[in-house]
Amino acid sequence: MEEAAKIREKLFTRGHSIFEITAVTKDNKKFPCEISTYLFEFKGQPSVLSLVRDITERKRMEEELDADREHIKLTNKILRHDIINDLNVIHSAMRLYGRSKKDLSMRYNFIIKRTLEGYTKMERVVIIAKGDVQRVGLRDEVERIARKLRLSGFVENIKPYDVRIVAEGDADVISRFIELIKIKKYPIDVEDIEVGFEGYKDEFEYFEIRRGEWHEELGERLDAAGKLLYRSVELSEKSVQLGEKSVQLTEESVRIGHTMLEKQDAMLEKQDGTMDEIRGLRYDMKAYMEQRFDRIEQEIVAIKEKIGLSL
Repeated sequence: MEEAAKIREKLFTRGHSIFEITAVTKDNKKFPCEISTYLFEFKGQPSVLSLVRDITERKRMEEELDADREHIKLTNKILRHDIINDLNVIHSAMRLYGRSKKDLSMRYNFIIKRTLEGYTKMERVVIIAKGDVQRVGLRDEVERIARKLRLSGFVENIKPYDVRIVAEGDADVISRFIELIKIKKYPIDVEDIEVGFEGYKDEFEYFEIRRGEWHEELGERLDAAGKLLYRSVELSEKSVQLGEKSVQLTEESVRIGHTMLEKQDAMLEKQDGTMDEIRGLRYDMKAYMEQRFDRIEQEIVAIKEKIGLSL
């Protein structure tokens, strides 16, 4: 009840409130969720808009990040302990052997360098993203990438048009993160980024989106959804155009097919006519040859009669 009173007080004093609860599904499964509540006026009456978000994955990653952070802290303690022990041993040895301060300093540097070999370098990076980066969903994409890489920090809009990102983590992972956030996927278009490095502070527990006033956040979500919807409509129109062109090509193919069939029919008709002509020629040739043979037989009979060989 006390927590609910604090949430209501924050809602009515600031106009918005974000809190976490454990929700229950229809089959009695519990899961963590984040509720963003905004107070606004609708038709002259005070109204409340609540957005519910499943944060099961975020909680899991936060637990893994906490475990990694504890491991790093323990490693740092062990390394610092080893370094101090090494330096104390060297310092004592130098005093015993009476070496100069210069030699002692050089020896310190050597041992520190040797001890830190293999130690994971942690970095803090500050990035300013420019281009079409506000009101297009970039912060959500950055948050998703950072949590997947197990970085901590935050992302926020800064006036007038840019987005600031602060992240801490392993140096190699930070380098990969910088490349992954150069997003050029509609409606996001990161045209340029300014990158600066600072000393690692281990300041954040996890990576989050720092949000502005509720009406700005609501407007950004509506703008991003509107751009994606407009893009979807554009793609649908192009799909319809391609469909129409496909139909036209199909009709043209059918027309060409009809033309080819007509030509084939004409060729068949010509072949039929040619065959008829060939048949007629063969018939005429046969008649001519029969007449010729009859004349030859008659001439042979006449010759036989003249020479007395008639039968």
